[in-house]
Amino acid sequence: LQGAVSNTIAGVQNAIAWNPKNFENYFALGRVYEILASNGLEGALENSVASYTEAGLRSPNNPAVPLALARLDAIAGDFDGARENINKSLSLKGNYTDAYFTLAQVEASTNNIGGAIQSVEAATILDSQNASLFFQLGLLKYNNKDFRGAAAAFERSVVLVPDYANARYFLGLSYERLDRVDDAIAQFEEIQ
Repeated sequence: LQGAVSNTIAGVQNAIAWNPKNFENYFALGRVYEILASNGLEGALENSVASYTEAGLRSPNNPAVPLALARLDAIAGDFDGARENINKSLSLKGNYTDAYFTLAQVEASTNNIGGAIQSVEAATILDSQNASLFFQLGLLKYNNKDFRGAAAAFERSVVLVPDYANARYFLGLSYERLDRVDDAIAQFEEIQ
C-alpha cells in the first residue's frame, strides 16, 4: 500500500512538474492527500490543504475547490469552517448538488438532522432525477421518525430506479411504521 501511495503521489507531482498551470494536477494531488488524511495519516491534511489552495489559485471560480476544503475542515472537526467553505462553493455555483450533499453530511455529523434534511431537500429540487439523493433524504427522515416523509422519498427513489433494493427495503420499513402492512410486505416480496 505504501508503494502504491508513493507511486500515486510521485505520478501526480510529475504531472504538476510537466504542467504547473493546470489546476487539475494540484486538485488530484489534494484528493490523494485528502484520502490519506481521512485515514489519519500524519501531515496529509496539511498537504491536502496546500494542494487544494494551489488548485484554487489556478481556478478561482471553480466551486469544487472550496467544497474540497470544506471536506478537509470536516475531517479536522472544524464544522463552522466546513459550512463557510460550502457557502463559498454555493456562491460560485448555486445549483451545486455535491455542495448540498456535503452540507447535509456536516449537519448530520453535528446532530442537526433538520439542517441535513433541508440540505438534501434542496439537492433533490436541483437534481430531481437522482435516486440516491431521494434515498438519502428518506434515510434522514426515517431516522428522524418522519415515516410519512421517508416513505415519500423512498417511493420517489424506487420510481426512478425500480430495482433499488435498499430503497425498497426502507420503503417497506416505512410502510410498516405507518401501519401499511400489506404495502410493506409487497416491498419485501419485490426485493425477494
